[in-house]
Amino acid sequence: MIRTLVVALLLGGALGCNSSSRAVTPAPGEATQPEQAKGALASDEPTSPEERRAILSIEGVVCRGWAEVASQTLERVAGVVSAAADFQSGTATVLFDPSRTNVDSLAAAIEGVDRGPAPAFRVTARRIE
Repeated sequence: MIRTLVVALLLGGALGCNSSSRAVTPAPGEATQPEQAKGALASDEPTSPEERRAILSIEGVVCRGWAEVASQTLERVAGVVSAAADFQSGTATVLFDPSRTNVDSLAAAIEGVDRGPAPAFRVTARRIE
């Protein structure tokens, strides 16, 4: 069931991707700020003393569709409060409960996404704040 959902998300997200470019030039009048994925955090600061924020640099997030897949994958990890990936910077910001998960588990979840013929996501840097 989960694999089917991931495949559907990947196929749907891949339709609008231009894998040759990490950024899209905005049309005249459009905002030039990087957009966050749907469900992005209103505030990316921890809301309780127990929560931590991790910033993951992810190779392979080349469009909004793949950023959404990365965000949804991270949000399904037990202990994750919220996650938002940005395709323009190639990063994901994750609020998590360190008593329930850790940055290694977050990286493993991202790197475990089946992207079919596309190269696998690869976490290239991790920072906990």
